[in-house]
Order: sequence, then C-alpha cells, then structure tokens
Amino acid sequence: MLTDLQVEQLLEDAESVSLQVLEAEDPLMPTTRGKDAGPWDASETGSAGISLMDLGGLKIPMPSDHDEIRMEAGDGGAPVAVTVVHGSTALQLQAFRSSTSRNWGSVRGELSERIKASGGEAKEWTGPAGIELRVDLPVVRPSGRMKIRMLGCDGPGWLLRGVISGDGAAPNSQDTWAYDLFSDTVVHPEGCAYGDVVIYLRPPKT
Repeated sequence: MLTDLQVEQLLEDAESVSLQVLEAEDPLMPTTRGKDAGPWDASETGSAGISLMDLGGLKIPMPSDHDEIRMEAGDGGAPVAVTVVHGSTALQLQAFRSSTSRNWGSVRGELSERIKASGGEAKEWTGPAGIELRVDLPVVRPSGRMKIRMLGCDGPGWLLRGVISGDGAAPNSQDTWAYDLFSDTVVHPEGCAYGDVVIYLRPPKT
C-alpha cells in the first residue's frame, strides 16, 4: 500500500519522467491536437471569448468563486504547476517544452512503466482529451485504492500534462469539468528562458 507521501512522490517522479523523456533524442511518432479543440497555443485564437486567468506560462479558464487554486513550486522555488480544485475533483496542470520527437506518446509509456513498477495499474484509455492513462494506485487509506487519470496533449513545441484526481477520476465518472478546463487551457511558452524544459508559471495577479 502507498501512503499519501508516496503518492506525492510518484507524482513528483512523473514530473521527472516527463523531463527525462522530453530531453531524450529517440525519434517517436508525434501526436496532434484536434482542429476544433484545445489545449491552445498562445498564437491561436481558439480560446477567444473565454475569460482566462493569466499564470504566465499557462492561462486557464477563470475559476469560480468556489474553486481553489494551488500553485506548486519546483526545486528552484518557482511555480511549475497549478492545481484547480472544483468540488470533489482536482486537476493539476503542468507544461513542458517538447518537439515532434519528444511527446505525450513517449512520456505516457514511461509513466505507465513507472506506475506499474510501484505496484499500481495503468491502462491506456481513449477519453475526451485523447489517449489518457487511467491509473489505480494502492494507498494507505480506508478504500485501499486511489484512482487518477493522466491526460496529455502535444502542441507546437510544448506538451501539456493534466492529472485528474478525486471523484472526477472514478471509473464511472461522466463529469467533464476537468476535461473542459484542460481543453480550454492556453500554453504560453515564450516567456521561459531558453533551454528550460519546464514552462514556468507565476501566481495570479490580485
């Protein structure tokens, strides 16, 4: 059984895997976004008409007054991820630089291997955001299990990763909130330093 701390470590390992694979040089089959769906690049107009919260490297649909926003810092102290909590469902978003030979397909495979090695289960599933990982982790909780869904999307020079947890990750959940938020997110990598793989964020302006 995994403790909450071990689950947190696994998610940190997932970030590490993403970085390692994105820095690799092996050619892999690239994936593409749908023509009429996001996530969007900052140069595109697909998010026009949506009120967005500016977090620097990401712009996300404006949360409601009842949603909770958590910024998560990397090793250097700068924000690298944002988690939006909506009722009993949470979505963590993190973006990385990528290329046509370093993408969600390769990261997904590495994540699947890491999860299985930790005693969990990971199955590929075609969902509203494309091919995702549906993950079942053994945890030290009354239920003994934790369900999460890992989403990914390749854009022009970037990879956006999402992790759904809570009720929205349950096997029978039809809740589309997390998928809608993921799809309406805008990635803005230009402000990051050259050579960085992580696309850094900043706290929302108040």
